[in-house]
Amino acid sequence: MQILAIGGWGLILALLEGSSTWMFHAALKKTSVANVLLFFASTPLIAALMTKMFLKDEIHKSTWIAIVAVGTGLVIVVSRDLSIGSWTGDLFALLNAVIVAAFFTVIRWKQDINLIPAAGIGLLLAAIVASPFAVFPDMSSHQWLYLILGAGFVLPTAVVLLTIGPRYIPAPEAAMLTLLEIVLGPLWVWLVISEEPSANTLFGGIIVVTSLLAHSLWRMKQSNTT
Repeated sequence: MQILAIGGWGLILALLEGSSTWMFHAALKKTSVANVLLFFASTPLIAALMTKMFLKDEIHKSTWIAIVAVGTGLVIVVSRDLSIGSWTGDLFALLNAVIVAAFFTVIRWKQDINLIPAAGIGLLLAAIVASPFAVFPDMSSHQWLYLILGAGFVLPTAVVLLTIGPRYIPAPEAAMLTLLEIVLGPLWVWLVISEEPSANTLFGGIIVVTSLLAHSLWRMKQSNTT
């Protein structure tokens, strides 16, 4: 019943979820990881523009400042590895950012509908399209364990939370929080396999985390005073 209740907008959201996955991997095939992440850093700004245009949401000045600060931090993180990539790869990366921003905007607009099943359908569509190109190497029991844990728990939980979040906070803020992934990824690698992050990653990451923390504290203060 929950799947049928998503309606037409749920199907649109599923297509957005699947297309963002396709665009992301297509971009990685055509240009550098740093270039893809740089374009991804524009997602909160695009989401802010979309919600302002289509939903008439008021974007607070503090949110615009946080978006610029977080974007600056991400530029610092990836600046060392930026390259002149293929224009098609950069275009795919930009389209990915636009699609993800649209994803958050739709959830924010249709916050009265449970769109979690739509996100799951989108990932299923992405898997179906990718399956003819997939390679299945032999894996050890430990690798299977990590695969089951990641695909069976970590990824579904993340998708559910990403789909719930914009129902309670503006789409630009939800998009900003997703940028933590770019900063926390190298931190997890550092902690698990002792691969030290670069100075750019640490400095840019501090800017991103500090900006998001300051903005979150400001939002909490505003909520308590209203």
